[in-house]
Amino acid sequence: MTLNPSLKVLIQHGYYDLNTPFHQSELNVGTAGLSAKIPVKLYEGGHGVSPFDTGSYDLLIHELDAFYDQGQAQTLAALNAPVTEKETP
Repeated sequence: MTLNPSLKVLIQHGYYDLNTPFHQSELNVGTAGLSAKIPVKLYEGGHGVSPFDTGSYDLLIHELDAFYDQGQAQTLAALNAPVTEKETP
């Protein structure tokens, strides 16, 4: 985001996802100082929010559509990327 301030990022997680826990994404975004620019959205469900298992699918799609409708910019669908540097408190 320092190299390209117009980059848009949206992180979407199932609340009960054990493969890519949302809290780690929140920590990574916070550590990078990007909490105000990168939203982390949570939905009822696990690894993949199914239209059949939860009522969150419609909300997920609505928020994704709204994300893509925000002006033109480069977009990136992000998953939980590991932090390579050692974090210090």
